Amino acid sequence: MEIHNSSMIGSPLPTAMRPLNFDTVIGHEAAIAQLSAMIRSQTMSHVIFVGASGVGKTTLARILAKNLNCVERPGTVPCGQCASCRSIDEGRRHRAYHELNAAGRDGSKEELSDFLQHDISVVPPGYRHHIVFIDEAQRLSTYSQDLLLKSLEEQRGKTIFIFALIDEGPLSEAFQARCRIIRLHPPTIEQRLLALQRACFEAKIGAEQDALVLIAERSSSIRRALSRLEQVRDATEDGDRISVELARTTLFREESDATIALLKSALAGDAASAAVAIDQMGSDPSAAISSIQRLLTLIKVTQIGPHFGHPSRAEMLLYDHAAIAALVDAIVRTAKNLNHSSYSFYDELLEHWSFTPPPTSEALRLHALRFVDLCAATGSCNEPSRKLGLLPTISEPYRSSRLRRPRATRYRPQSTAARPDQFLSSAQAAQVYEAATFLVQEFGIALNAALKINFIEFGIASEESAASLLTNLSREMAQRLRGRTGSAHTGPGLHRLSLLGRDATGNITGSLVFHLPAGTDIQGWLNSYFGRFAHNQPGINDLPELDFRAPVDPRNALDRQWSLLRRYIWAGLDPALLIQNVPLIDHLAVANRQRHPAGAVERARLRFSHSIGRKGQTGAAAEGMAHLSAWHAGRWDQLFTGWELQEHRERVRLRERRCEALTLFEARRAVTGDPLALSVIDKLEHDERTSWAKDPLNRPRTRPCWAARSPKSGTGN
Repeated sequence: MEIHNSSMIGSPLPTAMRPLNFDTVIGHEAAIAQLSAMIRSQTMSHVIFVGASGVGKTTLARILAKNLNCVERPGTVPCGQCASCRSIDEGRRHRAYHELNAAGRDGSKEELSDFLQHDISVVPPGYRHHIVFIDEAQRLSTYSQDLLLKSLEEQRGKTIFIFALIDEGPLSEAFQARCRIIRLHPPTIEQRLLALQRACFEAKIGAEQDALVLIAERSSSIRRALSRLEQVRDATEDGDRISVELARTTLFREESDATIALLKSALAGDAASAAVAIDQMGSDPSAAISSIQRLLTLIKVTQIGPHFGHPSRAEMLLYDHAAIAALVDAIVRTAKNLNHSSYSFYDELLEHWSFTPPPTSEALRLHALRFVDLCAATGSCNEPSRKLGLLPTISEPYRSSRLRRPRATRYRPQSTAARPDQFLSSAQAAQVYEAATFLVQEFGIALNAALKINFIEFGIASEESAASLLTNLSREMAQRLRGRTGSAHTGPGLHRLSLLGRDATGNITGSLVFHLPAGTDIQGWLNSYFGRFAHNQPGINDLPELDFRAPVDPRNALDRQWSLLRRYIWAGLDPALLIQNVPLIDHLAVANRQRHPAGAVERARLRFSHSIGRKGQTGAAAEGMAHLSAWHAGRWDQLFTGWELQEHRERVRLRERRCEALTLFEARRAVTGDPLALSVIDKLEHDERTSWAKDPLNRPRTRPCWAARSPKSGTGN
């Protein structure tokens, strides 16, 4: 199946491989179904394509234009040979198809006004419509939108506007209401791989399958994947096949080599070489941190253990196996020099990079130098960072747990208590896990904030009053944040859970773990709230301090959630509880230094918001979105691997597919007046809705390690 023109020979590979009709487009089945239905019914409306860069918005716009204005086959599959089709395919000037870019001069009010008045006032002979494609439509000013709004109404049927943008938010509601919004989703790994295989066949490029897998999994779009394939092809000798080694060397060598060099330098205690490696990792600190975390995760789940996972094929291909083996040997030797097991030592390395610094080059360099000190055995390093005057030596006291983590040798085993009522039960720990994973699966967000309250500071000595204060605090905070958290994506109110307990002296304590939107500042409001109770307590020096951080990277956000639950909730779990001969508290990766009795209370110890508690989970199940739980399924190796966010993405796609299916049913109803056909459509829609309730029962619970995080990677603050 040929999908590129002879005129495209010599063009960049992404251009030459651009699909020329709907049949050759990879993915976007729902979008193509909607466009095809509009073409067949001759009820074309204006269209808004919403999707990431490189997802295929321009390609679909050109194919739609060819379908509508093909000279030989108007309204059907375009011929691809007439002057109209060839002009669109080759990107040449066309009398009835116009491509504008709102980010440039085309988006200015003068240019746009002139275009609307003169260029599309009359449809050229031989064509059915003027078709106007406006890219980067989110850059349209309010004036330009108002100008177009008039054309959307007055030229309906004569001119069809197609808008492409990343997010429809900047467009006014009146503008959106006059268009059909079609969302285009990024291609899956399988679709990107298929595009590469097709390109190799069409362009006669020889390539190993593993090389294509590496390129596909490391590219965010088909266009990016094809560009990388072309880059590697240009690096080959004539007639040579593209090997996985060549793909790795050409595309990712600098990143992978610099990451390995950083770890090797740290393990050798060479701060100067570590600083050089950081400089070689590029100018984007966030990307450098992600690269380090990715390598540490790969080593954890494939080499160190004790829990092993299944990283993607591309992650295995990204690094040289011999370099990984040498790095693991260095880790084992360093752990032995520190007189500790490789498991615990590696846990310290993971913990250090789980709490990432601000995304600046200076902060990253300092974080890396702290990493050198963490790896260096006392007195054995060649050039420890303490000689540079940047950090205390590793033997000096740790005055800030947020800046340094205690070495593995400081861990001490905890003795079990004689009274089980002093601890959380396994059922209570499971409820917390279920609520937290449900939050991620259903809403795509994670717990990121916490408060620890000592009620005796406010003169509260009864459990009833303490529980009432926690409830009122949650209610007032929810009301304050409702405007930010009460969207269709996050549900109403405040997603939170609370724990009532007692400290070692018997005083009542409370822990509140919840989600705050990024950029929220409520510490001042909290001080005001607690100030009501502290008014008559002159001995109070410190009000409860908010522990809040909202990482941008979803993987870091999940680590943050598990870290908070370990510190504020699961730390009170009974250490005597065993599952598969392993303490449950070890399964949950709670650090020894954090473990303590929760304290005996007579009231309900745990409380959950309706959104993530039993009510919310039951409601989701009723909608055909039953909550999935690695704990319930007994898959302990799946705990904290991050698959819940992948499940959320699948749920979003599933909901969108269902909405698109219903939209398609409505479109079919709108174009038929046959009562028999309407009854058939009603029956098909009923069957479709019935199938939704059955879907979750058979969905797989064994998932690949999406984030591949170590169970112990999120301990600490």
